[in-house]
Parts: sequence; structure tokens; C-alpha cells
Amino acid sequence: MSDDHGMYGGSIPLDRIMKLKELAVGTRICITQVSYAPSRPDRKFTIEGKYLGCETSATGAPWAHSKSGHYQMFRVRIEKDNGEISVMNIDGRTEVKITGGVA
Repeated sequence: MSDDHGMYGGSIPLDRIMKLKELAVGTRICITQVSYAPSRPDRKFTIEGKYLGCETSATGAPWAHSKSGHYQMFRVRIEKDNGEISVMNIDGRTEVKITGGVA
């Protein structure tokens, strides 16, 4: 978890992963990601809803130094207010805030 992937957000601190894994399903959270485009560093993407869980899973793209040949991403599932289920990739630049209790 100590590798730095440069503009792609770097590694995620282990304590942050553990806090996300310990969240109760149904907890209301807000996830904000900063744009990776150097021309738009002020651009942010925000999603809010109920936490459904998290996992580490492989991307579809090969990565030279990974065990399975694919880069592993930490992903959070969230249910938005309109019922849509979204999966967000979490990296070192992602902000996750608890905005309410278990629904």
C-alpha cells in the first residue's frame, strides 16, 4: 500500500480502508473525487447515498507488477437516493464522509 501512482491518487492509507470495511451497511456517506485532468484540478465529482459495502477487485487492464496480472482497485458500493447502485473506485485523493446514521 505504499506505492505512489503519481497523478492517479497514490495508495490508500490502511486505516482508511479499515474504517470503510467497519461501516455498517446502510450508513449514509458522501464520496468526493478530484478530477485527474491536469487542466481541471478544481473539478470534483460527488455521490451521496447508503453504503452497501466495499471490496478489492481486479481491473480489466493488465498491470506489470500485480499478482494476477491485473491492477487491484478498492471499490465502494453505494445506493443513491433514486435507487441507482453505483460503484466508486477509491484512491488516495478520494474523500469519504459519514453524513448520517444507518437508514
